[in-house]
Amino acid sequence: MYTITHNEWFNNYEFIRMNVNKLHNINIVLLPHAGYKYSGKCINETCETLDFINIKKIIILSTSHKNNDNYYINGDYVKLGNKLFPFAHIHGLNLHRHNVDNEHSFDMMMPILEHYVNDKTTIIPIMIGNGHKLDDIINGVLREIKCDTLIMCNSDFVHAGKNYGNTMTDNDINTENNLAIKSLQDINYDIRLDNTTICGKYVLKCIIGIIRGLNLHTKMIIINKSSSLDHDSDIVDKYTEKQYMSYVTYYGIIWQFKYNLYMYIKSISLLPKICAYLIPYIKPISSEDFVNKLKNKFVDKNGNIYPNRYGSKKYGIFVTMNINNEIAGCIGAFYNDVINMQYTISELIAYYTFAAIMNDYRFTHTLRDMTSKEYETIFTDKFKFKITFLGETYKVAPEDFFKKYEYGRHGIVTTYNGNKATFLPSVMVENGWDPGNKLKFIRDISIAFANKMGINNYIFLESDIELYCGIEI
Repeated sequence: MYTITHNEWFNNYEFIRMNVNKLHNINIVLLPHAGYKYSGKCINETCETLDFINIKKIIILSTSHKNNDNYYINGDYVKLGNKLFPFAHIHGLNLHRHNVDNEHSFDMMMPILEHYVNDKTTIIPIMIGNGHKLDDIINGVLREIKCDTLIMCNSDFVHAGKNYGNTMTDNDINTENNLAIKSLQDINYDIRLDNTTICGKYVLKCIIGIIRGLNLHTKMIIINKSSSLDHDSDIVDKYTEKQYMSYVTYYGIIWQFKYNLYMYIKSISLLPKICAYLIPYIKPISSEDFVNKLKNKFVDKNGNIYPNRYGSKKYGIFVTMNINNEIAGCIGAFYNDVINMQYTISELIAYYTFAAIMNDYRFTHTLRDMTSKEYETIFTDKFKFKITFLGETYKVAPEDFFKKYEYGRHGIVTTYNGNKATFLPSVMVENGWDPGNKLKFIRDISIAFANKMGINNYIFLESDIELYCGIEI
């Protein structure tokens, strides 16, 4: 259990309920982490705008002051009053685990959980202390985001004064704060986020990376801006003649998605079922024919198969179909195969949904031979589809495989004597092929690939190996 050992940061603070309209489509919030004596009002006002009712998972990206590392907080849960919040980790994101004592940035988030969040909400606690493996953290968070996820981040902005070893004018403080805010507004890593006066700059970089990765239109809203000022007669700003020990700026910021992220993930993941349902009515003769006929029946105002909010961005795509929890089709194409295809993401999903249903003859229990009446049950839990988006493939030398491969994140391609096959990232996880036991991993995956390609005398580490990142919805 994680225990808060020093709670003077928020002792005796009471949240005030405010008569404000709740903002929806919020998946990211940035809060200060100074004591509630200083930043409590900012935190209170920001949290009052959020609707926590449907949140079942909160990923906390918290600034690490005590340990210059990126790590999970040790413990299985935290108990706050009568509420119990279980801790979890992101599958495939391997970070150190540390015990934490008196890390005020994380402790500052606890009253929010106790006051606003439903009991039993799962918490994924990640401390951010440096810029190492930030891309891995960002990709891990992107894999974890679902329709019930809130990413709760914390960072204070400019720190100035004797306590922080610098002297800044009011103009300097405003300039640095404005440049950091501009970085967030422009979703730009490069504008002054290397500034050493900002506490939590790596958390800000994570926010930018996550928003970029989601690739959805967002609106950044500053709910509150405040500051604290501690005076001291021993220091006088030579430019402004103002006396202070420390000056810290706080922001409460939320990101509102123009398209509801909840509904978007739901709608894009429902697209294969919708396509499957339409097949017997449209009667296509091929994947190309199916896409062309859909364009005449099921399009948005720009002529694209709905939903098309990924725009022109390209991914490899695999569509997997399960019937009664048994695989019944899985067909797709790698990034390098689709890059020149004149299809949107939604059209590619339709294309490979048709192929998985009608053209995957490895499986006999499929939708191919079902009657129209049986098709009516397509929207029941009997039929399940998943979409895996694939990044570019890249070659890996066999001796470097275990250095490069990340369990749960990477898919694997093998080529051997003219035979080629792939396993999506989820396959290794579902089969328990854990690279921690290298010999067992090599044996299991060698047998599986040999069976899939229908060959003998296959040894995984003697083949040509490629990796790619995969995100499944």
